[in-house]
Amino acid sequence: MTTKTTSFGVRKIPKSYSSDSAHKTRTFVLYAIFAFLMASNVALGLALAMGSEISQLWNRAKDPVLVAYEARTLQLRMEVDRLHSQQYLQAGNLNLQLQELLQRQQVLTEQNQFIRVLVQKAEVLGLTTATISKPAIDIDNITTSSIFARSPAPPQPANQVEEIERSLLAITNSADQVLNSIFMDAQSSTDQILQQLSPLGITLDPVSVISPAVGGPFVPAQAPHSPTAIKTNQAFNALLAFAQARTALIEAPIHYPFAKPNRISSPFGTRNDPFGGARAFHTGIDYPAPVGTEVFTTGQGKVVYAGLKGGYGKFIEVEHANGIISRYAHLSKILVNVGQQISPGTKIGEVGSTGRSTGSHLHFEIRRNQTALNPQDFLNVSRRLSQFIS
Repeated sequence: MTTKTTSFGVRKIPKSYSSDSAHKTRTFVLYAIFAFLMASNVALGLALAMGSEISQLWNRAKDPVLVAYEARTLQLRMEVDRLHSQQYLQAGNLNLQLQELLQRQQVLTEQNQFIRVLVQKAEVLGLTTATISKPAIDIDNITTSSIFARSPAPPQPANQVEEIERSLLAITNSADQVLNSIFMDAQSSTDQILQQLSPLGITLDPVSVISPAVGGPFVPAQAPHSPTAIKTNQAFNALLAFAQARTALIEAPIHYPFAKPNRISSPFGTRNDPFGGARAFHTGIDYPAPVGTEVFTTGQGKVVYAGLKGGYGKFIEVEHANGIISRYAHLSKILVNVGQQISPGTKIGEVGSTGRSTGSHLHFEIRRNQTALNPQDFLNVSRRLSQFIS
């Protein structure tokens, strides 16, 4: 028998009653646990059996909202990536274009420096050409970053590149015009000179070329066969040919032997000899002038004789290019020495009446290979080509 304490004192409980109550409690707990386990197993089975249907129902429930949201998000991401890629591609293309334009500008700058030298030399030789235009913008300070900094919108850099392209094209066209002018003027002038000198047997001597001293024809490394480079070489060669022709004019005895025009007392050719009246061949031209009148050389050359020479009296002989010799006779004074190099207009003596002479005058004579030529033919060339003779 068990006891139980209460407010009224100790109460004795029968032992059989207490055992039955504990047994019932344990039984209830066991049944509850069994029921929970059975319910869990049933729920798990249903979940496994109906998982696909539940998933489909859940997906169908979210399709109108979630799927559309995910699709839009993906589309926006692709659009952002495309815009970024397009921007990078555009920046890369502009950078490549600018690099190419800057290389072209560098080549044009070098070409224009050489062309300016050609222009200067052409003017020194007597040719007048156009001037080369300057770039419309400062290309050296233009870069991709500076263009984007000034013009963030995509069309602006493209327009800037087009502006540079137009500027370079204008420079190229201007340079081509100058080169064409040099080429045409030099070639035309050379043809005029050769047309007058060829009948006299005077040809261009490459050894005697007065070089413009510009260092050789310009051929750019980036575009050795570009039209501008070809025109540059053509203009350079034409200018060299013109320089040769000018040299031929300087060397040929075509300049007048006096400071001012003088009359002729006896021309070249057959005449009556002044000392006997017999028919004789006069090998030069006689210019009457007072004693002491200055006599100038008629072309560039070297003095090969200076002294007395029989009937010529006091006599000077100058050797020129192409085997031509000029002679000055009956002088009162000789002012040069043998071996002396002289240029046109150099004072070489004074008029006199030495040798076989009837009065003070200058006997002017021109020969090639000991054959007398008419000096007037040479002097006429000087008159016809006066624009090329300084």
